[in-house]
Amino acid sequence: MSSYKLTKMTSLQEVLSFLMDEGDIDDATLSRETGIPASSISRMRLNTEANPTAATLRPIAKYFSISISQLLGDEDISKDRLPGHQNPSQFTSARMPLINWDNVFDWIHGNLKFMTDKPVKWLSTEKNIGEKSFALLIDTDTFGLVLKKGSTIIIDPDQNPIDGNFILLSTNDEKLLLRQILMDGDDIYTKSLNPEIKNIKNLQKNEKIIGVIIETRFSVVEEIENVAQKSRAKKNFILSGALISKPL
Repeated sequence: MSSYKLTKMTSLQEVLSFLMDEGDIDDATLSRETGIPASSISRMRLNTEANPTAATLRPIAKYFSISISQLLGDEDISKDRLPGHQNPSQFTSARMPLINWDNVFDWIHGNLKFMTDKPVKWLSTEKNIGEKSFALLIDTDTFGLVLKKGSTIIIDPDQNPIDGNFILLSTNDEKLLLRQILMDGDDIYTKSLNPEIKNIKNLQKNEKIIGVIIETRFSVVEEIENVAQKSRAKKNFILSGALISKPL
């Protein structure tokens, strides 16, 4: 794993390009978040002679949680700054990090060292969510069509679960479980999201609700590409088989 550190930057072009790469955002996204035209943002990134006004720089600096002097490269950006962090504008309710499953407990407990080791992708949502919200990638086919492989789920620890919600649970040995919560009066039950597991059981004493899944996202473009790749692979396999079996 490579170390992710701030490098010395002395110009608006360098600083802005770095911050946008770090946050995985493009000109259009930053324009939507700040109200600054995308053409102006592009000019600042690409033209070393760009000379924007304070009115243009101020919302960009505010968005990235830095001063105008830091944005211009006149002052260093703090090394303690959380990589990829932005202040949401009036156009976007909140942003949350897409983290690895291994880092869930670090994020929940505020141990953020893992975020300085490499860049973290941040996602935006229009929903009103808590500050501890985070996103995870579903990297297994276990959940079938309920949570398809390649989906991204957004989890909010501040949401109170209600009957039927999908939730993230933890056990005493820090094992993570995805479940559906079912409520009957004061009784709380959980059901596996694996369609092959039908049993429903009481919420166990060693199980703690980490948060509620408030949003699921799935990339249709990626799914189409995956289907196309499988189709090409199958076609190549059939063609290669036909060539092998063809008599000389």
